[in-house]
Amino acid sequence: MDFIPDWAHSLIEGYTPAYLQPVHAAVGAARRHLLPLIDNVVQHPDIASVALLLIVLVISLKILDMLRRAVVFWITMAIRLIFWAGLLFAGLYLYNRGLEDTVDDIFNLGHNWKENYEHYSYQADQARRFHRQVYGRGGNRRGGTWG
Repeated sequence: MDFIPDWAHSLIEGYTPAYLQPVHAAVGAARRHLLPLIDNVVQHPDIASVALLLIVLVISLKILDMLRRAVVFWITMAIRLIFWAGLLFAGLYLYNRGLEDTVDDIFNLGHNWKENYEHYSYQADQARRFHRQVYGRGGNRRGGTWG
């Protein structure tokens, strides 16, 4: 502000509008309380390093908390979206097929799942028996055990 004369600068600096008086008073009070603390920290660098470390720790924890809340929000929203989409799909399916056909479809699906489970369980038992015949109870061809 080199282009403003010194007397005008002092007038502008000393003048505070009425609506800014509370803000000006709060800034002045904060300045009166914080300046001695800042001077003490500047004079003792070990306190300054601990204070800086604590400030960095608090800020990093705040940032991590914000990230955690964002992740929880998006996961919760995705789960809710999947739930409501599934409920909508089930309602539309029931509306299109009718109650009796939907119940028949559910029973047929359960019966089909049970048949497939029994089929693959039988195949797994056969594979287990074949493995025991070829390799014996030890687990490998040399007759030893795995352990």
